[in-house]
Amino acid sequence: MQISQSCCMHDEKLILYCKDHENPCCGKCVVESHKHCKEIVSLDVIIKNAKTSVSFHETEDTLTELIENVRKLRNVHQDNLTDLSKKIKAIELEIQRTRLLINKHLDKIQKNLIDEIHRAGDKESEKIRLSIKSSDEMEHCLSEYQMKIVNIKKYASDIQAFMAIKRIETGVAKEEECLLSYIPEEKLNYVTISCKMSEPIQAFLGNTKTFGEVVIETKPRRFTLSRKKSMQAQMMLPKIQSMSIENITARLHQRVDTESKNVRGCCILPNENMVFACFDKKSLTFAYVETFQDLIYYTNTNTDDVTCCDMKGTVKWKFAFQNMTMIPLGITIDNTGNVYVTTGNNNVIVISPDGKRYKELLSSRDGLRNPIALYFDRRTNKLLVSNRSGDAVIYDIVQK
Repeated sequence: MQISQSCCMHDEKLILYCKDHENPCCGKCVVESHKHCKEIVSLDVIIKNAKTSVSFHETEDTLTELIENVRKLRNVHQDNLTDLSKKIKAIELEIQRTRLLINKHLDKIQKNLIDEIHRAGDKESEKIRLSIKSSDEMEHCLSEYQMKIVNIKKYASDIQAFMAIKRIETGVAKEEECLLSYIPEEKLNYVTISCKMSEPIQAFLGNTKTFGEVVIETKPRRFTLSRKKSMQAQMMLPKIQSMSIENITARLHQRVDTESKNVRGCCILPNENMVFACFDKKSLTFAYVETFQDLIYYTNTNTDDVTCCDMKGTVKWKFAFQNMTMIPLGITIDNTGNVYVTTGNNNVIVISPDGKRYKELLSSRDGLRNPIALYFDRRTNKLLVSNRSGDAVIYDIVQK
């Protein structure tokens, strides 16, 4: 790791340190960029005992802690991977088990149906065989009558022929009557057999396109980072240069038609689309609440004040509007803790992070028409203000 001891801008030795910007600098840097900074000290004073300083040890401890947290995170992901693999195998076994159950059930109902077909077929076949037997007996009887007539022609006398033919006529008439009884109205029953598949089976074949549905669920799992000191986490955050409320100005950026006069909340999404929440006239204790870092900010229209408290509810400060003929409404916070509030007096005021100072930032002269909700986009330093008149305005927040 190479660290230059010379200024990258002026190529001169770094001899001073600006505490305001937390930056080492050379003599030219002080003249050009730090002439208004109040705490410029010798770099030698700052670097003295650097390796044994609290900051050095805290950074070292923080690195150890971060590595531990990364390893814990990796272990959780590894456990997730192992668990996912086990779940996949369990699902495969469940699919196979279900398939076997389906096959077993289909085999059973198939056998039942085939057995039923054979029983019905055997019953009808037996009926047909009886009919065939009757037909054979009838044919045999008629054939005998036919042979008798042949013999009568050859050997019987006239009187014998006359007497015999009468008896034969009577027998033939009975056989004809019996035959006609088998085919009433010249219709003969002809038995067929078929099978109509059950509707659930047809529906299963027609409608079942998949064996099941794969469902992926992402469930939050508690994961606690190791933190030896809360200050260590804060130390890793980049320091944001404070912005004094006296130097804050707003420049009109865009006007938007919200098509609503009851907007109570608004924000700018990362894709720069805007979202507006409309009030539904239900009762709310606090309609305007905002958080920043570990603090909660809210306005109270009953007591006409702005309150800042910690996450446990301990009040840090209150800013009262009682003597200002203003009713606090919407609230938002910028990157440095400055508090922006819309009021019933057609303006937006900004309050210092300690709650002790304020100034009017915007008024009707800047395009406000009964402002209610507002939102500070900390990525772009843009302030979105929604008016009761049904439009919204975006301002660029700049420092003089």
